[in-house]
Amino acid sequence: MMVETRRAARKWLALPAASLALVALAAPLRAQEAAKDTVTLMDGTTASGLIQSEDFAGLSLKEGTKVRVIPWKDVRDTNYRGQDEYNAAREAFVAGRFQDAEADFAKLAAGSKQKPLIRQQVLYHQGVLAEMLGKPADASTAWHDLMTEFPQGRYLGVAAESLVVEKLGAKDFAGAAAELAKIETATKDFADFRPNVGVLKGMVLEAQNKTADARAAYDAAAMAAGASADVKAAAALGKARCLMLDKKPEEAEPILRGIVTQDAPVRVLAAAWNGLGDIDMDAGNKAKDSDKLLDALFAYLRSSVQYLPLPGESSREYERALAGSARCFAYLAVLEQKPERKDQYNTRSKQRIDQLRREYPDSEFLSGL
Repeated sequence: MMVETRRAARKWLALPAASLALVALAAPLRAQEAAKDTVTLMDGTTASGLIQSEDFAGLSLKEGTKVRVIPWKDVRDTNYRGQDEYNAAREAFVAGRFQDAEADFAKLAAGSKQKPLIRQQVLYHQGVLAEMLGKPADASTAWHDLMTEFPQGRYLGVAAESLVVEKLGAKDFAGAAAELAKIETATKDFADFRPNVGVLKGMVLEAQNKTADARAAYDAAAMAAGASADVKAAAALGKARCLMLDKKPEEAEPILRGIVTQDAPVRVLAAAWNGLGDIDMDAGNKAKDSDKLLDALFAYLRSSVQYLPLPGESSREYERALAGSARCFAYLAVLEQKPERKDQYNTRSKQRIDQLRREYPDSEFLSGL
C-alpha cells in the first residue's frame, strides 16, 4: 500500500499545471464523498448519500434529492460517516477480536448520544457477541431490547429467530413456544413479518419431531400473502429437512435442488447443499458408488468453501460440511484400489477432521469422526 501511495505521488508531481488545477477542483468533491454514508452492494458497486433508515424491508438512502429503498438482499455492507467509535468496534468484531469488540459495543450502548441507526447496530452486535461468547442471558436481553426499540427494524428477523433457536438448542420446547407467542403478539400488526413467524412455528414443531405439523406450517408460510423470496426459500428448506427426518430423501432432493438454483441467503444455500451431500453420501456409501460419493463431496465443498458464514452468523452448516466432506473422503478411500489415491483420500479426510477440531473443538459434528 505504501509503495502504491508513493507511485501516486510521483504521478501527481508530473502533471501539467492545467491538470493540477483540475485536481485542486476535484479535491472538495472527494471530501464531500468522504462525508457521505456509503453502501456496498452485492454486485461490487457502491452507492453514497445519507442513510436515513434501516428497516425490515430495506435500507433507505437519500441520494441528492431522491430517496431509494435498497432491499437487504442487494446490500453487502454499510459505512457510516462520522462514526469512528462504532467503526472501530465493528473492525474489532470482523477481525475476530471479540473481547475488545464486546467492551467497545458495551461502551457505545451506555452512551446517551446515539443515532437510531447506530443504536440498532450496537444492539445487534451485542446480541451476536453474547451468543458467540456463551452468554445466553446477555444475548436474550440484547435481542429483546432490539425488538422493543426497533419493532420493524433491519434485524427483527434475526432477533426473533435467535430468541427461539436459543430455547430450542437447550431442548426447552415450552420456552421456545413461549418466546414465539411473545413474538407473534409483538408483531401482530406488522403484516410483512407474518410469514417469518410461520417459519418460526415450523422450526418449533420440527425440533419436536412433529414433522407433519411442521411441514404444514412451512407450506403456510411460503404461501402467505407477501412472503418474500427468502422466506419461501427458508420454508422450502424446512420442509426438506422434515422429509429427511421422515426418511423420504427422494421427496426432499428435488426441493433442495430447487433451492440451490435460487438467489437465496448464504446460510440457506449452505444448508441445502449439505442436505444434498447427505443424500448422495448415504446413497453412495450403500451402493459403493464412487461417482455418487464424489457428488456428495462437491456438495459439501460448496458449503465449506463457497457459502461461508458471514461474521456473526451461525457456523453450524460450515461445521457440518467439514464433517461431511471428511466422511466422503474416508468412504472414497475404502473404495479406491490405487494405493497412492487411497492415501490421498485418507490424508484429506484427516485434514478436514483436524480443521474442524482446531476451529470448533466443541462441534457436535466431531462425534463419530
